[in-house]
Amino acid sequence: MDEEKYNIQVSVTTRFLNDRSSSADNKFVFAYTITISNRGTVGAQLMTRHWIVKDSDEREQHVHGEGVVGEQPYLNPGERYRYTSGTILENPIGTMEGSYQMVADDGTIFDASIPMFVLSARSSLHWPSSGLNIQVPNGESFGFNKFASRPHFFAHKHVHRIFRSKRIFDLNFA
Repeated sequence: MDEEKYNIQVSVTTRFLNDRSSSADNKFVFAYTITISNRGTVGAQLMTRHWIVKDSDEREQHVHGEGVVGEQPYLNPGERYRYTSGTILENPIGTMEGSYQMVADDGTIFDASIPMFVLSARSSLHWPSSGLNIQVPNGESFGFNKFASRPHFFAHKHVHRIFRSKRIFDLNFA
């Protein structure tokens, strides 16, 4: 029952800011727009944030702070809050995920999960219409058809990285 009571949903859209980026300086700038929706039955206030930012070279940053963009928004049941912020990576591909610490009207402190999302300077990602079957070095095999939830698939220096369920597999196609 508490899951219904404390139900904060987070959705994300991203965009690469080419005009603020410089591949020569290993500076890739991204904007992300977050929509936080209170689908629970009690009001809640966002108090703090924790971000985990990773690039495709496995560099990881943890960002902690109060609120978002200088605010600690309060959301009644059914309300949404939207903001835009940004981050800088040293290469053109990465991920972000994290959580918001919330305080409900009844004093309950809970975390609202921010699902992993991808930052990519690539303008298009290819997905074969016939589907995809991938076998990774440890022997695991993953099959995806055109109707399945598509993994984010990238090429970077002849290495394909698949971000799936917070796990990264490297496949070399030489």
